[in-house]
Amino acid sequence: MTRTLKKFFYNVSSERVVVTIRSDFCEKDSVEARRALAEIFTNFVNSPEFLFCDSRLFEKATLSHDGHQWIFVGEAIVPKEME
Repeated sequence: MTRTLKKFFYNVSSERVVVTIRSDFCEKDSVEARRALAEIFTNFVNSPEFLFCDSRLFEKATLSHDGHQWIFVGEAIVPKEME
């Protein structure tokens, strides 16, 4: 499983933060796909940092299977850190 975090300009005081979690390879509707999905949800329960986009809980999210892996995408608008 991989987790990536990307930040995009939203406005002068905020960023749009997108977290993408990709499962290991698993064919759709297979036993491995069910295990991979359970692993993603288990990480949400056991590791709360998976629920965050930088410093905020995600505000919207999608979960889909592309035929090769599960893809979870969470997004939030986060205030920029002041320098």
